[in-house]
Amino acid sequence: MKRILALLLACVILAGMGAPAFAADDDTGSHVFENANMSSPQTITINGTYKASDAEDPVYHVTVKWDSLAFTVDVENQLIWQPGSHTYLDRRTPDWTSNKSYSQASITVSNASNVPVNVNGTFDGTGAEALGITVNKSSTFGVDQQLARARVDEPDMDATVEYHLALQGKPDFSKMESDVPYDLGTVTIKVSAVGA
Repeated sequence: MKRILALLLACVILAGMGAPAFAADDDTGSHVFENANMSSPQTITINGTYKASDAEDPVYHVTVKWDSLAFTVDVENQLIWQPGSHTYLDRRTPDWTSNKSYSQASITVSNASNVPVNVNGTFDGTGAEALGITVNKSSTFGVDQQLARARVDEPDMDATVEYHLALQGKPDFSKMESDVPYDLGTVTIKVSAVGA
């Protein structure tokens, strides 16, 4: 009989201690400190989970830089008077330079985006053609170029495409005035998202 009473007393004491509650699926829980378990600490586990998104949000940052696109034609002043016809023999030879003293001008497109982009550069030289000027263009004009995304931790390694222009030939000076800018043409740069 003493054994049965001791066993019942042990069960009553254990029941009075309380039982810890375990975390449910939502990671919540509780614990009650009562008489007999006051000296037992409750440890709660903190969980951290990394959840990768399927795709990062695109951040576009495309830069277009260009040299001076203002060209000047310097000519040797060799207009030789022809007294018989009362005209000048034009022996001027043209030498085209940009305002930075380069024989060609460059346009550079660079991609610092976290996604690739499409770039297309076109040239309309209607004004140059009207003056009889030849515009030498790089082969990158009129071609769709896909620039790769920027490299992580390499800011000086952006994907780029360059366009080059150079003028050649003697213009029809009768259609120009000295020191007056003349519209020779335009360059258009189009940038679009890949797949758009």
